[in-house]
Amino acid sequence: MRGKLLSILALLCLTVSSAWATVVASGNCGTEGHDSDVKWTLTSDGVMTISGNGAMVDYWNSTPWLDNKYADDITSVVIEDGVTHIGDFAFFHCHNLASASIPASMASIGEMAFCECGKNATALEVTIADGAPLESIRMFAFANANLTSFCIPASVTDIGSSPFAGCSKLTAITVADGNSAYCSYGGVVFNKDKTVLVQYPAGKAGSYEIPASVKRIAKQAFYDCPALTSVIIPSSVKVIEESAFWYCLNLAKVYIHATSLTTYGYSVFEDDDKLTIYFPAGSVETYQNINEWQYYNIEAMLVLASGYCGDPGEISREDVKWVLTDDGVMTISGTGPMENYLEPTHVPWYSKLNSIKSIVLESGVTSIGDYAFNSCTNLATVTLNSNPYIGDNAFDNIASGATVTMYLTANRVGSDYWMTFCNGYGNFKADENTQVFQAELNGTTITLHEIADKIVNNISSVILISSGNPVMTLTTTYSSDSYFYNDLLGVHSSGGLSSNGKMFVLNNGDAGVGFYRLGNGCVLEHGKAFLEFNGNLAPEFLAFNEEDSADGIVSPLGETEEGAGAIFNLAGQRIQKMQRGINIVNGKKIINK
Repeated sequence: MRGKLLSILALLCLTVSSAWATVVASGNCGTEGHDSDVKWTLTSDGVMTISGNGAMVDYWNSTPWLDNKYADDITSVVIEDGVTHIGDFAFFHCHNLASASIPASMASIGEMAFCECGKNATALEVTIADGAPLESIRMFAFANANLTSFCIPASVTDIGSSPFAGCSKLTAITVADGNSAYCSYGGVVFNKDKTVLVQYPAGKAGSYEIPASVKRIAKQAFYDCPALTSVIIPSSVKVIEESAFWYCLNLAKVYIHATSLTTYGYSVFEDDDKLTIYFPAGSVETYQNINEWQYYNIEAMLVLASGYCGDPGEISREDVKWVLTDDGVMTISGTGPMENYLEPTHVPWYSKLNSIKSIVLESGVTSIGDYAFNSCTNLATVTLNSNPYIGDNAFDNIASGATVTMYLTANRVGSDYWMTFCNGYGNFKADENTQVFQAELNGTTITLHEIADKIVNNISSVILISSGNPVMTLTTTYSSDSYFYNDLLGVHSSGGLSSNGKMFVLNNGDAGVGFYRLGNGCVLEHGKAFLEFNGNLAPEFLAFNEEDSADGIVSPLGETEEGAGAIFNLAGQRIQKMQRGINIVNGKKIINK
């Protein structure tokens, strides 16, 4: 009996002792002169702990744990609160790393900090503590890491070149709500107003059509995207920065719709050995003169069909042109309205209906004709670079999964963009950076009511306030968050609406942001909204309600009086005095002109 008891006790001791991890190695990893302020410890269970106060040192392709062959022993990294910076190359080549936790004190992640991490693990999961003041993610920070998901925090305002290059399992990158510098659309990272494409996820496979709002493709934006096979670059893009598509080994076709670029970097398509670049007919010679591109197959886009489609009742038919290229993209360009057709068989591209996969309407085209794209059964995307009048049956009988996206141009007021919007074609939902409001007119004062779900129902009229130019996407969802006391009226006629002297339109004039009287005979264009004042003594200006704290919008004011309360910007940061645009004072949003 005593022997059995001793055996059991020995087994218990062995079990208990194996549960305690022992220190394998440790040392200092703080910045020069402060190396003792930040320490590293690796224990036998594979956990590396970074502790202390301050920044880790920036390494160069070498760390104490890599040099001493501990890198493959690291399976988890725990960075304790107090550490403010993850050094360059900090966890480079930690192939078995499966998890990393980043504390609330972290301000920046260095170059190649997690490069090549987690290759032998099922996945690399990075957890960032809520409230961390993380501002900077430097270039190649997670390059070739085994990430399957990543959300860029709201605090990040500086993203280096291609921080997620080669992350072959990362199919989408998200950006947290409230980020003032960046946004995510379709899993791709853009600057706030979607004019710069910042980072494409390396695991996103197949073809990609860049949105028509984009003017610049950032340095190494598509670097090392092995699953990418073709890209359509719209005519809006004028700048392609260096190494933008470098090392996209399976990229076979790039369609550049711009007839010329104002700026192009070197090594744009370096190591893309399968690539053929297509340019608009007539511009091939221009692009062949670019030294960096002469080594690729450069061809003119094959124009399947083209012609004119202007409304002969209002303009010359040649004022609006259509072109269908072999990539299935139909571009409608020019100035003025399209012609209306009696049925699909009357459209000039009738024989090519099944070839149309994407439609791009340039901003100068003011209307889409009746039946214009009816029965385009393979149509996948429609890009509208304005809010055009959409004729009867224009998009009936198209592919069920087709998306219609409208890129709007608003007026900038301080740090925000303002405009009115109405539509007569389905329900549209605003992007995440745009607020949607209806307006109630009481006497000469306007009260705004926010539409929380951001959906503008068909025939509805609203005010859009955004941190960039608003983007609207067609949706089948109907908003139940509408108010019966909306006094905004929309212009639904394709030719606009002439003022009777009682129409008031949104403007930023001498009295600040509000609604100003539109002179007799002036025409308000299609897609805009206005207020109508029917009183005997109509004023020249209708102001927003200063007492409307519940809805959070008030009329323009100057700097706050002494002691009026703390002032915050829209990011929730306290500021010393009012900035131009929207400020938050005592729970109200104050517009400072």
